[in-house]
Amino acid sequence: DKGELKATPAASTSASAGKDRITGYANSVRTPEGGAHVDAVRRSVQRVVNTLARRYNLISSDDPPLKGDHIREGLMAVVTVQLQDAVFEGQTKGKLGNGSAGRAVDAAVSAALTQACETTTMLPSIVNAARVSAAADEAAAMGLVVHCAPLVISSSCGGRAWRAVC
Repeated sequence: DKGELKATPAASTSASAGKDRITGYANSVRTPEGGAHVDAVRRSVQRVVNTLARRYNLISSDDPPLKGDHIREGLMAVVTVQLQDAVFEGQTKGKLGNGSAGRAVDAAVSAALTQACETTTMLPSIVNAARVSAAADEAAAMGLVVHCAPLVISSSCGGRAWRAVC
């Protein structure tokens, strides 16, 4: 990987979105198959939330880490990278292969999410929502009917929570 690289992530959450939706672009070209930059968003979000949740005793050191799918539920993000030597992979060239893009996105997302979690009240909401999502998955695996309805959360916290009704 050579040359200059600029990474710009943007994210929001939606109580009704369900699975995460992360869209990637490299040099203004959509990468429908994802790639290093999209994978970096997923990894960074999971790592930062688990690290901070342990630091602030929202999950104990004995508990397993929260799963990424549960943490990212409802996440909508767009990540765009500008790089001189983009390497596109896959049969349709729809996947970015530059490792440097992943490292740059990881650093940008980690810094922004850490600051947001440490300066707002969003971290407890994310952790609680991930726990409820995990409980809903467990209930569904046991054959129970689970309905998830969004709770209203102050927009200043940036998070969302779910109520599972069995």
